[in-house]
Order: sequence, then C-alpha cells, then structure tokens
Amino acid sequence: MQLDSSNLEQTPAHSDNGSAFLTEITAVLRTKTQHTWRVCQLPKHSSLPYVALDPEVMRYLCWSNNPNELWLDVYFNPLEPNLSQAYNVAGLRPVVREKDGDAFILQDEKKRFYLWKPWDGDLLRVKDVWTKGFDSNEKIVEHLIIYMSGVERGAEIIYRDIEID
Repeated sequence: MQLDSSNLEQTPAHSDNGSAFLTEITAVLRTKTQHTWRVCQLPKHSSLPYVALDPEVMRYLCWSNNPNELWLDVYFNPLEPNLSQAYNVAGLRPVVREKDGDAFILQDEKKRFYLWKPWDGDLLRVKDVWTKGFDSNEKIVEHLIIYMSGVERGAEIIYRDIEID
C-alpha cells in the first residue's frame, strides 16, 4: 500500500491520538522513498532465520531479539531480494535491533558481526578484535552495544554488489 503523508491523516483507522491506528497494526515499518511512505504490516510469527539469544540477557538491554521486531520478512527473506544478496554476504541474519531506532547488529554464516542502519544504508563489518575472547553471542552483543561508538569508528564498510571473502 502506498501512502503519502496527506493520505496517512485520512486513513480510516487513524484517530486523534493514533491509538486505533496503532492497535490495528502490530508492527509498522516505514520506508521513506522520496516523498512516499510504504507501510508494511509484519506477521506475528516468522520462521525466517535469525540469531536467537537468551531472553533473560535481553531484558536489560534497549535492543530487541524478538523475531517479530527484527523485520525478517522485509530484509532477510531468502525468497525475496534481501540484504544478504545486496551486499554479497552469505547467511546474513539479524541478531538484535535497537528498540528506539532502526540500528541492527547482524551475523553472517561465518559468525562475523555487522552493524546496519536501514536509513543510512551502510553495512559495517565489525573488526574481530571486538568479538574475540567471548564464549557466547549474548556477551558479544552486550560488548558491542556498550562500546558501539568505538565499534562503528573502526568497522569496515561493505559496499553493495562487491564480492567479499
């Protein structure tokens, strides 16, 4: 469904406070393409691959590992054009997504970690120095989140449509 900002205000389910609109749509992804917004309703459950983490660890982080909040069908569906294909990174799947934003921590089939923000479009490969020595993905994710600014500064940009090892 294509909506521009004027159509959004005319949506029948939209109320003054927006609560009716929000209750009808479980999860909404807004992708801005010039002056048009595409609104997608995401399914409540998906069998698409992601890296599951211990829910107890995730309770204290401002990031989500809930598959219903990882936009699996939008960016990681192997039956559709997806992030893994766009950047030629085999087995790219989400680990966590920032709850207050759109930043992702991803992992590939070789267990390497990446940072990705859909609005920026840059896929950043995390240097191994940030992930070595940990015995679980939970500890790696905690470490990456705590030191995110340093991790981002030292990360390698992965360009679209270029083969990587």
